[in-house]
Amino acid sequence: ENRICFAAELCMIRAYHRFLDRNERIPLKATNYLSQQLDYVPLFAPINFSLKSDTYIGRQKIIGYLEFWELDEVKKVALQQWLETKIRSQVYDRKLLTYEARNYLKSRQIILPAPTVLGRLLARVTKESFKKFYEQRLSMKLNLFFFLVLAVLVSCSPEKKTLKKFRLGKYQTV
Repeated sequence: ENRICFAAELCMIRAYHRFLDRNERIPLKATNYLSQQLDYVPLFAPINFSLKSDTYIGRQKIIGYLEFWELDEVKKVALQQWLETKIRSQVYDRKLLTYEARNYLKSRQIILPAPTVLGRLLARVTKESFKKFYEQRLSMKLNLFFFLVLAVLVSCSPEKKTLKKFRLGKYQTV
């Protein structure tokens, strides 16, 4: 059963770029195929995958054998930067952005994080990107506003340089 679980994890990482989840059920068809490959007797019930003490060591061997990488902080920062450039270039649907982020990770042989982890990362990057975008737009508008005020003050005659009321970028002297 341990060898079948190890083989199933090897197949999962190759095909889907992720490991089996805790207590995930390996379908009977898959277990029988793997047992046939390993010259075992076919099974009559699906196997429930459970994390054991040697699972971590087995996963590290698979990662090394297939030359995959885990999503560490350096790769996470690179993913965030890539996502920010994507979001700045055009507006993305959340599903499409998730799909593209997964393909980005797959193309770099990085093991996919859990869907919730990737979803939180996408939400944070999207929120920060929109925040930066609107801050830039607001600062551009404010800069334009202050530039216009300065232009008006410079172009006015000396007796009209005191402004008492300011409304919506227009000035009135009373």
